[in-house]
Amino acid sequence: MITQLPDSEDIHMPAPLRGFTALALASFLAFTGFAPAAHADVEPTVEPTLSTAEDQAEDLAEESERPEEQGVETSLTMDVSPTELAPGDQYQVEGEFTAEGVDITGTEVGFVVGEELDENGNVVGETLFNYPFEINSGWYRFWSHAPEAWASHDTTYIQAVYEETQAEGVTVPATYSPAVGITVVEQDPEPQTFHVTTWARTATGDRVLRGLDHRVTAQIRPRDDFDFSLADVEVLDGTLEFISGNAINSGDVLSTLDIADAVADGSAEIVNGILYVDHWVSTAQMPLTSTNRPVWVRLVEGSSTQLAQAPNVAPSNGTLRVSDPAIIASNAGAAEGDDATITVSLDIPEDYPHRPVGGQIGVYASTSSAAEQISVSDVDDETFTAEVTIPAERLSPGTNGVFQLRHINSERFAETTRNVSVHVFTEVQASTPTPEIQLGEGETHATDVEIEAVMEFEPGSWPAGSWSPRGDFYLYSSEGGEPLEDLGITGYTETDHSATMAIDELPVGEHEFMVLYHDNHTGTVNQNGTGYQGWSNPVTVTVTESEQDPVEVSLQMPFYTAEHAELRGLDNEVEVTINLPEDAVLPEDLDGTIEVYTVTPGTPAIGSAEITSLDEPITVTISTESFRTDRVSENIRARLVDSTTLTAEPSGLRLLYVFDPAVTVTPEEQNIYDDADFATVTAELAIPDRYDYQERYPEGIPADYPHDLSGTIEVRELRSASGGELFASASLDTETRSAELEIPVADLELGENTLWARLVDAPSFGENYITRENPFTITVEEAPEPEPEHPAWDSATVYTGGEIVEYQGRVFEALWWTRNQEPGASPYSAWSEIGAPTECESGTYPAWAASTEFRGGETVVHEGTIYTAKWYSRNQEPGDQWGPWEDGGNC
Repeated sequence: MITQLPDSEDIHMPAPLRGFTALALASFLAFTGFAPAAHADVEPTVEPTLSTAEDQAEDLAEESERPEEQGVETSLTMDVSPTELAPGDQYQVEGEFTAEGVDITGTEVGFVVGEELDENGNVVGETLFNYPFEINSGWYRFWSHAPEAWASHDTTYIQAVYEETQAEGVTVPATYSPAVGITVVEQDPEPQTFHVTTWARTATGDRVLRGLDHRVTAQIRPRDDFDFSLADVEVLDGTLEFISGNAINSGDVLSTLDIADAVADGSAEIVNGILYVDHWVSTAQMPLTSTNRPVWVRLVEGSSTQLAQAPNVAPSNGTLRVSDPAIIASNAGAAEGDDATITVSLDIPEDYPHRPVGGQIGVYASTSSAAEQISVSDVDDETFTAEVTIPAERLSPGTNGVFQLRHINSERFAETTRNVSVHVFTEVQASTPTPEIQLGEGETHATDVEIEAVMEFEPGSWPAGSWSPRGDFYLYSSEGGEPLEDLGITGYTETDHSATMAIDELPVGEHEFMVLYHDNHTGTVNQNGTGYQGWSNPVTVTVTESEQDPVEVSLQMPFYTAEHAELRGLDNEVEVTINLPEDAVLPEDLDGTIEVYTVTPGTPAIGSAEITSLDEPITVTISTESFRTDRVSENIRARLVDSTTLTAEPSGLRLLYVFDPAVTVTPEEQNIYDDADFATVTAELAIPDRYDYQERYPEGIPADYPHDLSGTIEVRELRSASGGELFASASLDTETRSAELEIPVADLELGENTLWARLVDAPSFGENYITRENPFTITVEEAPEPEPEHPAWDSATVYTGGEIVEYQGRVFEALWWTRNQEPGASPYSAWSEIGAPTECESGTYPAWAASTEFRGGETVVHEGTIYTAKWYSRNQEPGDQWGPWEDGGNC
């Protein structure tokens, strides 16, 4: 069995191996499975000597039997170290070959590797490569790594072999080194232990809502007195514990993390030799009495194959910081005698995982911790909201009462508070001095439209020296008494609690506004913010246009040619340009319609389009269904109707064209004999081959053509409207849009006949314009004489009986042998005449002939009467009542 040596990359050779070539080395590596490592001194230059295992075995056998030549003493040594190693371990082979008094430069020593030795102690195997000697030196050395395959058997043998060689005219005998055995055994390497310390870090000021996860950055780093990097550790594994408490050994384990999993999912990475881990731990176990608590990270002892907690090194800790939900509530206002209602919400995310939150919102009479509780409401555990009420008896007109809201009795959170103020008011009034505004000539917007607002309080409700309300008025758009958006217009009041706000520009239309009064002494300003606020009544301002005369414009259409035409009955498009005078002011609200009509008396508009802009021409779709069928164009005009802002005279006269289908005939040319009855052609409606009509209608007349396609196809001799002589006509098939016509050949002249097809009696098309598209020709030729059905009688021909011939327009059959006997010359000759066929009501029968031989049963016609032969006869004329013929009645 031949095993694999290491890959060539693992074979190291000193300078004397420069003679190794890549090919020689490849032969060695075919066995080892390794390749030589790069070596600065290896410069392959010499081709190796290769031999097969069979050749080498024969050579070794011969050399073992050959007596050593006298006078040349040789020696071949080889040393291998170590001889016991694990797969992948390095071993070295070195030795020397000497031949006394002989220069061995250029000769070679080979190396054999195998698993067995023969009876002479030589290795049974293959010479893997030959080592060439240089400069009269027989020293060699190389080293490699033991392949894993060598561990599959007890011993692998290596032997150096110098084959018999002629050098300087002297035979140097074959020489063998002792075989050396190498034992390769699989070994379990002892993993190296790396002592590390653990650190925990949390961002300064990083605070999360109690119960949510807190981010902790864990570090695993080498102990300060160890010089290594976590990147040197082959296997990063083990378990980290995240512990919350005053000491690492007495706290609660919040979470555990598998190091290998963290590296795999990217939540852990090595930076500058330190393993950083991002991990989130729950704060749900933190006591309600604490908002800060140390957090530690510990490597679980024995959970890693190579990592171990460094002894006598104190770990570093971070701090878990939590907060309890803030109370969100706005300052409130209430009319005198009414309770004040405040909607309170807790700043808790909708997906908060720990429920029920529980708890209540209590209202307290002041901000003192010992204040009286006025009311309490449960917190909705779905929305985290509560609605609290401050009774009217706790509120005084003209005061800005301050109360405290507290979140109490929660299972999850510690108590939090918020102060709110409640103001008692009467109402906010809003008005405008100009509820209706009509614009002047040329004006498009009303300007400086004023909205007046006043905040009314209970008379005398502000005692001298007490705090009095002061705030801002904010103008909002409104719809149906509901505020919409802030218009960004404000008015400020300090003493009289009123303000006037002006709107810069207000377009034509009806506009509604509302005013928000906000007491800026107590909070943020907006309709959903904090601080006392009150809404006014809605105020309406109507802006109307000035009366303006319609602007006079002109209408213009381009000139159209037949190239612009569409198939008669289908829609076309025209463009109408509205020209505005230079000094005219374009109305804001354009209205009106452009109509296109024909100048034919009584014809209504054939197309219209609404006016939306004067920037581009207006496209009007035109129906050509009403165009007269005796013309291919109509005079059209454009007019302006139903407009209050524009006026115009009709446009100039323009022509709009249509086209009718062509009649095409197939075949366009045909030849026919004058003895034929009819010449057959197919006529079909098609798109004329003019302009780009066929490109626009590549499929011909559209399958969904909406109008009647009936009519008659005529074939006439002339192209003119009269058409001349009529040769054929047929109704048009409305499905195929075609007709098949039979033209009597007898009506045509010998030679070429040029004919024209046209469509008449067509309700959807004009006759005069679809008859002139393509002529077709029928060439009539004289029919040739027909070939005789039977050969002509020949006086020199021998007839033996049964032959049929023609003679002088009559047909005869030979009854027996004959030659030069004229048919019909005698009624008793060798020729029996076959009578010409005669048609009767009861059938077709041959005419009686005197020379015909009848044997009985034959039926003939003679002088208009039918006869049947009763017995044999020849040259016996029918009509004799005693003769061989029976009268069968008239033909």
